[in-house]
Amino acid sequence: QVDDQEPWAENSRFKNGHRDLSGNIQRHWDEVTAKDLAVSPMFVDVQYDRGRDDAMAETPMLSIIEENDEGIVVRGWKAIGTSIPFVNNLLIGNLWRPGQTAEQTIYAMVPLATPGVSVVARESRATPDADPYDRPLATLGDELDGMVYFDNVLIPWAQVQHIGNP
Repeated sequence: QVDDQEPWAENSRFKNGHRDLSGNIQRHWDEVTAKDLAVSPMFVDVQYDRGRDDAMAETPMLSIIEENDEGIVVRGWKAIGTSIPFVNNLLIGNLWRPGQTAEQTIYAMVPLATPGVSVVARESRATPDADPYDRPLATLGDELDGMVYFDNVLIPWAQVQHIGNP
């Protein structure tokens, strides 16, 4: 994204008038690198019936439910992210699939501590006292992957990188 920023802002599609998203990707990159912030990319969406092209629109995946002067309000799930309980920010986005709607097309940097963001992480499998011969990975730690639910979360325009154009 940071290597070719122009298309992200220019190709966004808005419901309530144009918004200037240019510079957001660069600002996010500068902040993450200057402050050494941890980021988990979340580009995977919940499963759906792949036998129907229109099934994706019916999933509980993250979607824009409102655009207003402050930003976008979103609701739904993102799955799967790595080390979610340990990061500062979530970089949300999509891997395009047939049937994806404009409301489901969201790229943004969201601080984990944003009101309405809930993390659902699986139980840790790290076992520091395990015998490294029998359980070599369990003695080294755990990436603690999980899912995130957004419950009417406001993402300010300054945090949005691209919306509306799959």
